[in-house]
Amino acid sequence: MTIFKEVRINKEKTQQQMANILGIPLRRYQSYERGERIPPYEVLMNILNIRGRTEDKKLANVIKDLINKNGD
Repeated sequence: MTIFKEVRINKEKTQQQMANILGIPLRRYQSYERGERIPPYEVLMNILNIRGRTEDKKLANVIKDLINKNGD
């Protein structure tokens, strides 16, 4: 189960509601939930914030560093 689906189920939201919360089209959200696309850092950070775990902020920073390192 992807983090997108986990958060959606735990927050008792529909896919459309989660897409609206994240400010993305429904089809894009669905592709993230199915693991077909890799979300950009901003979307990943938003889903981690919605999940609301303290360790998520640390994880998001590690991911940001990896993205920046690989982007060079």
